[in-house]
Amino acid sequence: MQHHWLEYVSWSANGVLAIVAILALWQVYAAIQQAKHSLAQTKLLLEQVEVSRQDIILRSRREALALALDQCKRFAESIVPHFDIVQGKMMAKGFTPPANVQPDFPYLPQEQSTGQIWHKETELRKEIIHALNELESFAMYFACDLADEQIAFTPTAQTFCGICHYHAGFIGVFRQENKIKLYQNLVKLYGIWNPRLERTVFEEQSKTLEQKMKNLPADRKGAPIGTQI
Repeated sequence: MQHHWLEYVSWSANGVLAIVAILALWQVYAAIQQAKHSLAQTKLLLEQVEVSRQDIILRSRREALALALDQCKRFAESIVPHFDIVQGKMMAKGFTPPANVQPDFPYLPQEQSTGQIWHKETELRKEIIHALNELESFAMYFACDLADEQIAFTPTAQTFCGICHYHAGFIGVFRQENKIKLYQNLVKLYGIWNPRLERTVFEEQSKTLEQKMKNLPADRKGAPIGTQI
């Protein structure tokens, strides 16, 4: 009798262990399913974040393009005509622009850089400064990466750098050492665009030279009579 009772207890214990094992497997299965669900949710969230990121990039790109186009329009319709008037008055006063310009526009004493305009032509001096302030506000959009400077480069860079060159003396007056240097954005944009313009010129000259070399007749090397093999 005792032998059968032990078998019953053993059988019951095995049954309990089986049930416990089944419950454990079920919990493992449930945990796996939950992990899969969480993974799917995470993937969906990442996809939504990526879509949002791409949307933000696209919107920012459009805004940068729109700002660049607006500034190009302002440059052509307002800034350049203003400088045309100012430079005409400067030429009438006998002003001579500098032959060479350093890209960082270092400080230049007034008497060396601006001729008689700074001291004797007060109204013209004010017009020049006002025009340079307009140019600085234009440069700010591109130097601070608010507008796409590559879009603005082709239609405005050559004229922009030419204006900076012509008025280098008046820019240098406001860039004294140990003081707040003005026209920081103008100088920064000039430092980006002027070397690019020079590279463009060199590349075009290189292409022209290469084409001319291709058009030359083949080199014919002569030899003294009687030495030909």
